Amino acid sequence: MLSWLARFVPRAPETARAAIRDGHVPSSLRVGGNLSLANLPTVRRLPQWLVCEGLDVSDCVNLHWLPRRLRCQTLLARRTQLTVLPENMRVSHTIDLSGCRLLRAVPPLRLHTLVLRGCSLLRELPDGTAAAVLDLSGCHRMRAMPLSAARTARRLTLRDCAGLEGLPDRV
Repeated sequence: MLSWLARFVPRAPETARAAIRDGHVPSSLRVGGNLSLANLPTVRRLPQWLVCEGLDVSDCVNLHWLPRRLRCQTLLARRTQLTVLPENMRVSHTIDLSGCRLLRAVPPLRLHTLVLRGCSLLRELPDGTAAAVLDLSGCHRMRAMPLSAARTARRLTLRDCAGLEGLPDRV
């Protein structure tokens, strides 16, 4: 098969997992289904262009960044060493970053569920953030919430947010 054509052909999740686990990370990868790399300490990087239905990199302790061109419906990156989320990343339904204690910044996200529980260095959400389910429990340094996030949240959890100075007036 032509090498440029190979990037458009979806790989099986098991094949993609084995390649990334073994350090054979292509520049682009399309996965037909959910890609679970959870609990793999060998995962240090991901393809710059990664498309899959769901991506689970939870407990990948040596993963410090996500690809700018990540495209998926669900992203689970619990207890990773992520410090920021890339601006160009596109996740359409759910992001769970529970326990990402080094996370300092996220771009404006518009999705159904955003879980940032225990992201204790996160100070703010950018204006334009919108999620029906928003969990900021344990975000001790969170100071304020943008109006867009407060308006769109149907279920908002703010347990143990000691630094939060209040909610927007027009909720």
